Amino acid sequence: MDWTWGWAAVGAIATCVLAAGIVFAIWQIIETRKSTNAQLAVQTFTKIRDPKIKKLLRDIIYELSPEEIGHLSTTEKMAIGDLLDWFDMIGALIDKGIIDESCAIEGYGGGPAVLRCWYQLAGYIRTEQKVRGSYAENYEDFTYRTYKHYKNANIRIALHTKNIDNLLDEYDKSEFETLFPRSSKIIRKQRRNKRGV
Repeated sequence: MDWTWGWAAVGAIATCVLAAGIVFAIWQIIETRKSTNAQLAVQTFTKIRDPKIKKLLRDIIYELSPEEIGHLSTTEKMAIGDLLDWFDMIGALIDKGIIDESCAIEGYGGGPAVLRCWYQLAGYIRTEQKVRGSYAENYEDFTYRTYKHYKNANIRIALHTKNIDNLLDEYDKSEFETLFPRSSKIIRKQRRNKRGV
């Protein structure tokens, strides 16, 4: 009896089983990463939905005027800094592809708050960026992405405290140009230009 064909078949079957095992292992790694990323996204957005954070956001959007920011107490500025850190982290997670952009903008209702908060704090953020360099740049990119998302979808976002019917149109006005949020691409390009690269 010729055993050569039998061993060749066993070898082929073993190769197929090994290949299937590798594909399964890669699939498991991808699924685990997606699950971890989803958990991270839920934790991040749960923090933003915390009643204290929501109150702070409402105070910034509906109570605080940009002129008042310079007169805030250290504690109030630290609370605003904490909020900006959370928005900055979400922006970084979006930029790295860990959190889906449209989910971050639409799914958790954060988009309008992100735009309104930026509009109120843009002058403060620009001042801090002059002193601290890359301060809140991921949040700035998140704001830019949010702006483009709603602008492209032709969705109106209002800011009632200043009688602005459409905040997106206000962003387009030239006097707001220096405060307009930049994309991560523009931020990186400006950083390279400063270094002379």
